[in-house]
Amino acid sequence: MLVVSRALPPHTSTELVATQAGEFPVLPVPYNQGFAVAPVPLQKTRTGSQRLEVTTPTFPSLRGARVEVAVATYLRAPTETIHVALLGPNGRRIGSCRIPPSEYHDNAIITCPVGRPERLRHLVVTVNGQAPLALYAAKEGDQLVAGALVRQRHVGSLGARLRLLRGWLGVLRPALFSPVALLIFMILSTALLGAALLLVGWRDTTETPSASDGLGVPSRDAP
Repeated sequence: MLVVSRALPPHTSTELVATQAGEFPVLPVPYNQGFAVAPVPLQKTRTGSQRLEVTTPTFPSLRGARVEVAVATYLRAPTETIHVALLGPNGRRIGSCRIPPSEYHDNAIITCPVGRPERLRHLVVTVNGQAPLALYAAKEGDQLVAGALVRQRHVGSLGARLRLLRGWLGVLRPALFSPVALLIFMILSTALLGAALLLVGWRDTTETPSASDGLGVPSRDAP
């Protein structure tokens, strides 16, 4: 039972919210990307800051969600505070976030709560300094698209955790295997690994050399 519990999703997990067919969020779901995602450098402005505006996918109406994007610092330690503005229809601001350098790193996911994700249309990422920074985005026609919608999901019962795992496996599994077969394989492989570790530990304890001559008679040199 313990092996099965360890193979299941945790009681609280981050759930990626899918959008309408053919329009999955851009990062952090590379296995669902139908287009290339690459770091796009922020553009320098006349005032000395850096800025990049991107379009977001079409998100559903959902409460308690947040939008996530990935940033790159080109292997440098972060030194700039990132400002994220959430824009709705007609460019109206519907939210904003401030991410200090201590809360991100190279290739990190930064997050910003969004109250009305169905109204979100654009993200504007800005830093005031000159340190290189890029935002991971996809090129769709003449638009840069970025942003993934996620939320915290609380799963209490064993049945709910099994259904959630089946949904995950349905996305990631090879086409020749059903989610149930893949779950059984995961449980068996975890159990075999545990048994192998126990066997190795048991053999180490039984094969410990003793101070004897090999016939069960203590050696003369043994104290």
